[in-house]
Amino acid sequence: PYGAGLAKIDRDSKLIWKVDVNAHHDLEVAPDGRIYVLTQRYVAEGMPRIDDFVTVVSPEGRVLENIPLYDAYRNSVYANLVPRERVDDYLHTNTVDLVPESLAVGVPALDAGDLLLSHRQNSAVAVMDARTHTITWALTGCPTATQVRPAEV
Repeated sequence: PYGAGLAKIDRDSKLIWKVDVNAHHDLEVAPDGRIYVLTQRYVAEGMPRIDDFVTVVSPEGRVLENIPLYDAYRNSVYANLVPRERVDDYLHTNTVDLVPESLAVGVPALDAGDLLLSHRQNSAVAVMDARTHTITWALTGCPTATQVRPAEV
């Protein structure tokens, strides 16, 4: 896995806190100060792979939770967008954004606080419910994806 730790510094570049996570590509700071950061680690059990996570960090620099994106897909109707065989970097998540209230109003697929994700490997954008940690909507333009619609449950 690629990445580095996450640190908060003050305006004089003095360290406030640091967290040893494999942060990569993107992060989003919520209005309440929580930080949603993309992280990676190697997972050996089940299907060995580099797994992407959304790690939630408190404003004080404590890790609150690690949300595995593989599980978020496998436990949803979009399970067909992650491989069943070994693929080292199966998602390569590039972006995480919080869905604001202003965007969620009037869009049935979105709730304020959901996470919008983009992935390089399957050319997908997805919405993850931040409460249930499942993918609730996804779209891909990847010609190698087996199916764009949700799988049969």
